[in-house]
Amino acid sequence: ESKNDFEKEFSTEIQVCFGKESGLPVAYRIHPTRYRSVPEMVSSFDWMEWLDGTEPLLLFTKEQTMEIDLDSIITSGRPYILELPSKNSLFANILDRFSIVKNRYSVGMSDYELEVHGTGVKIYVLYDPMEAEIETSRFLDIMNRCKFELDNQHYFASDSSLYNKYFLFRGRGDLEFNSEEIMKNNRMAGFRIFVSNVSTDRTKILGMVERMDHFRSMFEHLKGDEDTSAIKLYSSTAIISRYFIQFLSAILGGRMRQMISDAELDETVESVLYQMKCLIRVDRSDRKRPLMSDMNEHQRMILEKLIVPKGE
Repeated sequence: ESKNDFEKEFSTEIQVCFGKESGLPVAYRIHPTRYRSVPEMVSSFDWMEWLDGTEPLLLFTKEQTMEIDLDSIITSGRPYILELPSKNSLFANILDRFSIVKNRYSVGMSDYELEVHGTGVKIYVLYDPMEAEIETSRFLDIMNRCKFELDNQHYFASDSSLYNKYFLFRGRGDLEFNSEEIMKNNRMAGFRIFVSNVSTDRTKILGMVERMDHFRSMFEHLKGDEDTSAIKLYSSTAIISRYFIQFLSAILGGRMRQMISDAELDETVESVLYQMKCLIRVDRSDRKRPLMSDMNEHQRMILEKLIVPKGE
């Protein structure tokens, strides 16, 4: 019996269109099934072309590119940015150009052009040492768990590929870690590689990906409700309404993060809302400025930087 026997494979896809200048979500679409081919996925983006006269830039996550043929994306002729999954052979080939020196990657150029199947593409490489440490620690925890399973002959079918790749079986029940394969895996930790046919700045790509990741995370529990609708926890109408409310909150949250960043405030959206929730504002026709309830210095500082126009 596999430990994954009771896990549900979610199928609902959420597509979102972000404004090129504002970076805020402007439209979304719920697709009931996962895309299994590039033509199906690319054609599904046609719904958003009414939003802009120019062709939209398609962003593919590494989860999507892990399951579909990358060649079809690269040769599609559509503007795209895709995150390369670490299991793709191109990922390891690109990393051969890099070396880690004092927690920083060293290379002649971090952005360069490469030819893939006769098509010129641009490669953008990002490295985060903190994320590398987290990924390495997480992977070693998985390896220790697998070794415990093997030592105690408590096998799981879902882990069979890990057993075969990262362990060496010497006979008579003896086993040891496959150090070479483990080092190859840890070599990729902290790296994110993007392939595109458009020229842009790596920080802009990272910003787009982070916005998309944040947006998708906001909808994860709703996707779960949609994909387990057989339990009848919520009606379809209720789920659609919750999608819309969540979408509005994503727009407001994104705008607040922009304002906080522009004001150079060391605050989060949550902390600003917490500080502001007890304040009362009263607008009166006989006064130019609104009346505010008593506030502390921290609240006053936030209010002045985010709300009160300069010069007033």
